[in-house]
Amino acid sequence: ERLAIALDDTMAVRGKDGTLSLVPKCAEAVRALVSKFGRLNVFIVACVQTTREGEDTLAWLRTSPLLAQSQLLYDPGHIFLLDAAAGHAQVLEVVERVGISVFAGADGVLAERLAPLCDRVFLFDAALAADPPPAAPRAARTEGDALVRVKGWGGVAAGLSLPNLALVDWDAGSREGGGAGG
Repeated sequence: ERLAIALDDTMAVRGKDGTLSLVPKCAEAVRALVSKFGRLNVFIVACVQTTREGEDTLAWLRTSPLLAQSQLLYDPGHIFLLDAAAGHAQVLEVVERVGISVFAGADGVLAERLAPLCDRVFLFDAALAADPPPAAPRAARTEGDALVRVKGWGGVAAGLSLPNLALVDWDAGSREGGGAGG
């Protein structure tokens, strides 16, 4: 199994001053995911508007606590900077080329497009009152239920049968740093 995580407001938020900050509980959740999937099987996908934004994103990843705390690999084979203007086409291409079976992100349209390609797509949905109960194992699920709406990282952990990481208190609607995701 291979996992891709969108570098969107599920992982980082852009403050009013334009700087990125790590979403609470993100590093802990990503560390558990790296432990489950293995370092070689976890990827970051970021859609950027400009070359400068891509450079800033890489600089933030290099200096943020995310890499050190989660054990994510920082190399071109595990971090994909994609052109936001290309829409979802590049993300779909990466998912197919790399063989991603599980995807997590906050873009509902992208999640719908990824559902036929992946075993499980976790869509962060701040409108949910709580995370849904864990889904049945893949063999017991139907073809059309790959898309799983979760409130936060706790829902991803439960959906993948990870040990309780005390992540259920993280609310996708109350992020540190304020402002829209980036």
